[in-house]
Amino acid sequence: MSLQNRWTTEGIFGELSQSVFANIRESMVADDAFPRTAPIRCRKHDFMSNFDRAQVKAELLPEAFSDVWAYRLAVHASSALNVVVSALTDSDAAFHFAASDSSATALMLDKLSVSWLMGNAAYGTADAIELASTTIAGADASRAMLSAAEAAYLLAPANPISVLNYDRGVPLWIGAARHLGLIVSSVVEEDAAAANQIAHAYLLSELSTAFGKGHVETEALVLGIATYLYGEVGWMASPSADNYRAREWGGQASFVRGGGCDCGTYSTGLYADVAVETMPGFYFYTCAWGLASSLGFYAPWEAMGTAPPLNDTLTRWIIDPNYEDTRSELGIYIDENLVRWWQAYEYCNVSKGGRSPTCVAIILASSSHVVGVMQ
Repeated sequence: MSLQNRWTTEGIFGELSQSVFANIRESMVADDAFPRTAPIRCRKHDFMSNFDRAQVKAELLPEAFSDVWAYRLAVHASSALNVVVSALTDSDAAFHFAASDSSATALMLDKLSVSWLMGNAAYGTADAIELASTTIAGADASRAMLSAAEAAYLLAPANPISVLNYDRGVPLWIGAARHLGLIVSSVVEEDAAAANQIAHAYLLSELSTAFGKGHVETEALVLGIATYLYGEVGWMASPSADNYRAREWGGQASFVRGGGCDCGTYSTGLYADVAVETMPGFYFYTCAWGLASSLGFYAPWEAMGTAPPLNDTLTRWIIDPNYEDTRSELGIYIDENLVRWWQAYEYCNVSKGGRSPTCVAIILASSSHVVGVMQ
């Protein structure tokens, strides 16, 4: 009777459940079960203080990568804009940046062969600022507009609040855009509203002082430029911004801009060494984003030990959340694939002692459709 009960469907599932639970528990708490990373703790409740062996950071990698992938697109709104700025003289860049996006501007950009990088983004800011002025009570659109001198100020990378200053200005503009609802905040941010409000208020204060505009006109200016950069048809939506992001992560060093993983008011804790205080209460987080610094890691002793950058297609298969698909054997957003990547990492660590540096090729060869991509 006992045997009959155990080998019914319910009995088998009961035994399997016990086995699965035991395996999961062992995987979570064993000394060498999870990837070799620092213990993880909750910022507010320290709920893992007695569970330090449960090193589960690797399981959180997809979420972290997804957040940074989205942040880097916002960063490269400025990179896309800078492609056009760099193609113009300083005076032309400032004049047209302050003006409406007229047919004359479009014709000029066509001649420079940069218009295809823009998509639906406009180069002139006047239309975006005028539209923003209609949503701010009491704002005078004519007074909110940029002069050529003010435009030059915002396009100068050395200026700390420039839309082309990657260490300070760009994180502030992204924070302000989050405050205005144009960009979604990171899911790991503790107090996103506070961080974004600080960035927005700081830009209002600095621009009001620098340009001498009234408060409501400065509000319209900030909203207009933020929409111009990060709106539905802004520079963040341009083909160039997406292109920069993929090539940057794939390891093409010439496309690296800034190198930040996010900005906000996170509790820095053990990560204070990578947090740069852009202003009181608002931080810019540096990181080794992308593969550029890692392509020579696996075999530095070999004459040809530096791996080539990945192409755009391979990059997207691996890291782009929009490519999440059960048919993909490379995407890190599928649990099975993430396990494969970890096993490949372990193999490469072991192989460093004397095996060939072809471990990277072996990793990719596990997917039949990319065997010939990396030889």
